[in-house]
Amino acid sequence: MFDTLLEISLTTSLIIAFLLIFMPFLSKRYSSKWRYLIWLFVVIRLLIPINLNLLQSPLTLATANGQIEMQLSAIIPDTIVVMPTNNISLIGVQPSIPTQDILLIIWAIGAIAFLFWHLSAYSIFCRSVRRFGKQVDCETQKVFNCIKSELKIKKDIKLILYKEVSSPILLGFFSSCVLLPNTDFNKADLEAIFTHELIHCSRRDLWYKLMILLAQSVHWFNPLVHMMAYAANRDIEISCDEEVIKNTDAAFRRQYAESMLSVMQKSLHPKTMLSTNFYGGEKVMKQRFTSIFDMKVKKEGVMLFAIVLVATLMAGMLVSCATATDGTNTPPPSSSENKTTKDTTQVGKTNNVVVSIEKSDKFSEEEINDAINCVNKKFKDFEGCNLTKLWYDEEKSNNFIEGYLKNGNGSVNGVKAENVIVLLSNFDVDSSGGDGSLNPNSTYSNWNWILIRDNKTGNWKVDDCGY
Repeated sequence: MFDTLLEISLTTSLIIAFLLIFMPFLSKRYSSKWRYLIWLFVVIRLLIPINLNLLQSPLTLATANGQIEMQLSAIIPDTIVVMPTNNISLIGVQPSIPTQDILLIIWAIGAIAFLFWHLSAYSIFCRSVRRFGKQVDCETQKVFNCIKSELKIKKDIKLILYKEVSSPILLGFFSSCVLLPNTDFNKADLEAIFTHELIHCSRRDLWYKLMILLAQSVHWFNPLVHMMAYAANRDIEISCDEEVIKNTDAAFRRQYAESMLSVMQKSLHPKTMLSTNFYGGEKVMKQRFTSIFDMKVKKEGVMLFAIVLVATLMAGMLVSCATATDGTNTPPPSSSENKTTKDTTQVGKTNNVVVSIEKSDKFSEEEINDAINCVNKKFKDFEGCNLTKLWYDEEKSNNFIEGYLKNGNGSVNGVKAENVIVLLSNFDVDSSGGDGSLNPNSTYSNWNWILIRDNKTGNWKVDDCGY
């Protein structure tokens, strides 16, 4: 899951960076409507938790697959610390948590905290409006109803006087309302304000803003996503201005700009991200004024939108994240058991295995090490998998052996209990799902390895494995 999230965030960031760099140049040729739609597509892409990859992606980004470990040999008596052999790190008994799981937890905490903060602010603001909001005078309500009728909006939208806001805003997803500050506006200003906010309502821009907030929550760690959110909110306002002044003359545009200026002199930033704002800050207002007085005929940007759409999808297909220790993407598994040689990108990984052994009354240290080496070699057949931990627990081993001798292969092959050993392991599976029988992008814990030998001096061989 975390690999997919990173893939989506990183590949979409390439598109965001391109748009942010070239947006000032493209804005001179294309209307704000295409920017409005392109940002909407980018936001939707960031929220879809599916990434289509090629079987062999040209670019593979390695992610951490290590272990965050806690040394316990000092407090657990009779623990044997085995020295490393065959590239296996052998240390005392120690529980471990995959780094990827730790990162997933950190991401979840950040996403929940970010979303909770903004939704809480929105909820508090709405309660304050319900408590302290007042009805407007009849003349203002009449102007509002007239504009609403002209725009053919049948939805019930309330008009509320709320002194805590310094700029007119649209609020509410299901039960919408327009908030007016406690300011004397002339009729021309009111007409401009109401037209602007009601167009926001008819386009359902608050739902657009909610999706932006959700994208920021999911990708809170990515600064480019927050820069995209700022640009998208700015273009929502500019595109709304464009709808208001469509097919109008210079005189109307001048009056509309004057209405914005009258609000600008007294406005502060909005109290919640989940609302529109007739005033969007000085920098944004300058861009809006430039757009309002730009009388040039601009292109719709259909072709540009299509290019961005295809580029976003292609970027996701060409880039993938892999948990393999060598930073490569593991291809689909092979079913052949007769290959004498295998590509190193296909075999099971045993480069960073944590091995721990408890003191045994049944087997010598050398016997246990031989069994460990046998499992290490057998794991090479687990294509697309990464062995992270391997250990011997005598009590659990004896319990498994008892069941193996009564109900498993041991009841058939006649092997003696002294010639059976059971090891436990943890391993990760990449996106290929191993040989197809394992769950992709998952971790298997306490996986059993049952090894047998012909006699006390014989070599161990894996007879069975699984749960």
